[in-house]
Amino acid sequence: MNMIHEIETRLSKVSSSVLLDSVDTTSLVDQWLVGCDRSQHVCDSLKYNDMHLAGMGLCCLMHETPDPGFASFDLADELQTYSDSILLHARALSVMSWRDLTDLVLGIQLEFGEVMQWDEASGFYAEIDLPGILKAVMTRMGFWLSHSWKSVTPSDSAPADVDMDAITGIVDVDAEGWSSIRIGSVVHTLDCIHSMLSLAKMLLQAQLVSGTYEDCQSTVRLFNHHREASLDDFYEISMLADCLPGSVTQYKHQYRFLFHSVSQVIFFHWPSYQRKVQKPQEAIDCFRTEHIHILPLLMQVNPDIPVVFEHTGAGHTHTHKAHKFSWVCMNRYVVLADDTGQTFCASDLRLLLAKAGGQTLGVI
Repeated sequence: MNMIHEIETRLSKVSSSVLLDSVDTTSLVDQWLVGCDRSQHVCDSLKYNDMHLAGMGLCCLMHETPDPGFASFDLADELQTYSDSILLHARALSVMSWRDLTDLVLGIQLEFGEVMQWDEASGFYAEIDLPGILKAVMTRMGFWLSHSWKSVTPSDSAPADVDMDAITGIVDVDAEGWSSIRIGSVVHTLDCIHSMLSLAKMLLQAQLVSGTYEDCQSTVRLFNHHREASLDDFYEISMLADCLPGSVTQYKHQYRFLFHSVSQVIFFHWPSYQRKVQKPQEAIDCFRTEHIHILPLLMQVNPDIPVVFEHTGAGHTHTHKAHKFSWVCMNRYVVLADDTGQTFCASDLRLLLAKAGGQTLGVI
């Protein structure tokens, strides 16, 4: 992959003490998000896919050439009101352990749905700088991914913390006592970060398509036979809406020989999960119907527009190039993407179907 080669070249220059021009990490992260397919199966020998390899290299490059403000990055200040629910301690990001970083990523994953908000006048927005925070996390991850270490403890002292990390699957310890981050932990963390960054990018850059209830009615009429025929799709989409961003990809890679259905993921996290019930037709016909309730019916009306999920290539350039338009469904969010990767959002999905059909509506 070209991106992996580019990162390798930059890292080799750093290791050779070659003075680099200013590294545009924002551009590289964007390339990573759209150019690497997180849904790709991991290689049986390496236990990584291209997204993981490029992501690890990118983390190491960001660590070697950090942004000027990284050393003083105030995580609690950046998280604002979410610091109490996400942060488990007061340690600075620049000195966090790998366990601290994985806990932090999990906390952001749990709060993602609260951070991303909707405004009728402007579309999606984030209450905190989610991309900036995750990029800073990747910078610190680069330290651990580029190092191995050996814990030396006196014979009469308590076992080193690394032993607990090895037991819980965070690190691997070789026969000589050298520790490094375990492959499974790297894959799990990068799956989550790539998913959240990609989803945030698609939501925050989505163009708002405005319209009225009359516009929706003139676009398509939905009937009960659409509802009945789409129930299986509804059950799948509604379960995906209850899965945290990144969790389906994490499960797909962790249990790659077993994964075949989203229901596995939802019941893995919530064994007593109760499936959602589809709304009656009268409620679906209302303006601004919740997206997960109306998308399955629109799939019946226009089956030529595919639905792309987190674990099937959402946000990946080559995936979207294959179709003039495609629905992107990740977590409870649904947007429309064209073949260039530009996304569109609306309060009612029928307005997006009108855009896909070539009708002229207001785009903000």
